Amino acid sequence: MNKNDNLKYIGNRFRLVLTNDNSLTDVQVGTIFIKEHILVNSDNDFDKFNTLCLMANKLYLLANHKIQPDNLDSLNTQEVLLPGHLYTMILKEKLEEIL
Repeated sequence: MNKNDNLKYIGNRFRLVLTNDNSLTDVQVGTIFIKEHILVNSDNDFDKFNTLCLMANKLYLLANHKIQPDNLDSLNTQEVLLPGHLYTMILKEKLEEIL
């Protein structure tokens, strides 16, 4: 299988969700899906592929109890949380303390 075969497969599976435009080929729909919905902050397909492989590997290791889940309080994951999420977590903790 090559890149076009994979894009064709993805485009065929996600066509109904992404677009009603029948003039687009499955490869074009797959490209749109990858570009707009998978790791949108990166434009490089090779980086997207490597990141997805790393994420899948980490998921398998976590499911087999070979690694511990990430600690959301650690500094290296704070950038993942949006400020609104942090404020909501703090508010929730304070309300639980009051109650």
